[in-house]
Amino acid sequence: MRNIVKALDIGTQSIKAVVAEVLPLRPSGGPGDEALKILGVSMVLTEGVRRGAGGRPESLVPKIKEAMREAERSSGIPFKNAYLAFGSSALGFQKARARVSVSTGSGEIASYDVERVLKQARPARQTFLNREILESYPLNFSVDSELNLKDPIGIRGESLEAEVLFITALEKPLAQLVGAAEEAGLAIDDVRPSPLASARSLLPRKLAEVGALALDI
Repeated sequence: MRNIVKALDIGTQSIKAVVAEVLPLRPSGGPGDEALKILGVSMVLTEGVRRGAGGRPESLVPKIKEAMREAERSSGIPFKNAYLAFGSSALGFQKARARVSVSTGSGEIASYDVERVLKQARPARQTFLNREILESYPLNFSVDSELNLKDPIGIRGESLEAEVLFITALEKPLAQLVGAAEEAGLAIDDVRPSPLASARSLLPRKLAEVGALALDI
């Protein structure tokens, strides 16, 4: 069965749609060992969007439908569902830290301890007022406030601390774009921050691990 991925980007100047097939680089390849084969693309001029927010759905919805039709025509694949890229100034980020005691009697950190500390690492409620979390992931872990690690499982200690990054979006402009896409007949698989989506599509994992950056200017 073909692994087809579709995405829609609603920008202030243009709406872009793409249809791609995920292909493994080798038969036994895991996540991150894939390549994308572009099957179809479309781009139409935007109407009804100002600074990344869809304030005039009566103008925006027909343009989304046009981009969907063009993507279907160029790829030969129905464009009924897609990931939505969100990249306006309504994006933001917050960091949070949390600390838990190691639960095992041996003091060896287990996956359960990592799950507990990540669950507790939440910014204050007022920080997320009128904002929706799009993604979150740990930046680093520390054991007994000393060892800084990316993967603490198997390390011995008394306490585990984590620093977590949250990517957020203002609820109103996000809801406007999602609502316009759904009104156009598109089912949203998920919403992804545009800067992260660009970096993940451009940078191979090995380059990202050694510190390479993708700058969106």
